[in-house]
Order: sequence, then structure tokens, then C-alpha cells
Amino acid sequence: MTRPTSTPPPDPGTGHRLAGDRPGARRRLPDRVVPCWRWALVAALIPPVGLLVAVAVLVPDDLTWIAAVAWSLAGLLVALGAVAVVVVPPVRHAVFWYALSDDELDVGHGVLFRRRTVVPMARVQNLRTARGPLARWYRLTTVRVGTAAGAVVVNGLELDEADRICALISRLANVHDDL
Repeated sequence: MTRPTSTPPPDPGTGHRLAGDRPGARRRLPDRVVPCWRWALVAALIPPVGLLVAVAVLVPDDLTWIAAVAWSLAGLLVALGAVAVVVVPPVRHAVFWYALSDDELDVGHGVLFRRRTVVPMARVQNLRTARGPLARWYRLTTVRVGTAAGAVVVNGLELDEADRICALISRLANVHDDL
């Protein structure tokens, strides 16, 4: 009796394994991406909670039910947001992986609905990197690999790793910098 393996066998027709199916090929994001994602969630919660609090405070006295609804919604949003800030980033970090080979970029993520995206190097049209204020603080970078069908985003890479990935994809996909 054979034991099941965590990596699927190669495709019988081509003998080709996807980049993420090769032993040891899957890479994870650095642990410091979790607090970065937590602060990003907190920052995203501030405007809607602030708006609800402003409505609750500024509502006229004859419409107190509106203030009660606004306070209730603000409280609910804060409670749900607190749970999301604690739970979502570590789970997102645990399920996200990427793999890069000479033929393709392979990215997987998701808990209930697992999504896997494979981008052949021949389909890459452009590469972009982005670093917002939070990402700069945590020394992280986002790499966006564009194709005609859309884009694949790897959010939370270390700067050196992002530079390495961009250089490799540029070389393999023959995407040159216009600057």
C-alpha cells in the first residue's frame, strides 16, 4: 500500500509538474507580513467607523433612533473588525505560497475556496512593484505580474526577494525596463 503524497504526480500526458508541485519549491512570505496586514485592516476600519460615529454625534435630537442605529453599527463594525484583525492575517499568511520556475510563476491561497494561479513566463507582459507607507515600515514589497488575462499579485515579499523575482521574470519572460 502506498502512502498519499502532498505533491501530485506529473501530468501523464506531458510529464510536466507545475512549479508549486516540485518538492521544496513552495515559498512562504516573511512572518512580519502579519502585523503589516493587521495595521492595514485597522486603517481600513477607521473611515467607516469614524463616519458612523460622526452621524451618531451630529444627528438632531428629534432623530435619536438614527443615532442609536449609528452607534450600534459602529460597535458591531469595531467588534467584527477586531476579530478580523486578530484572525485573518495569520490565516492568510499560513495558506499563501508561491513558487517560481524557469517556465512559470505558481501562486496559491485561500481557506474555504482554494485558488491557484499559474502564469507561464511566455504570457507575462509587465511587472510592477509597489511599497506603501506600511510596507516600507515593515520592509516589504508587492510584486504585480501582468498578463493579457489579468494580474497575479504577491503581496508582502521582502525587498531583496522581490528584486530577485522581478529580475528572474524579466529575464525569462523577456520583459525589459523601458527606463
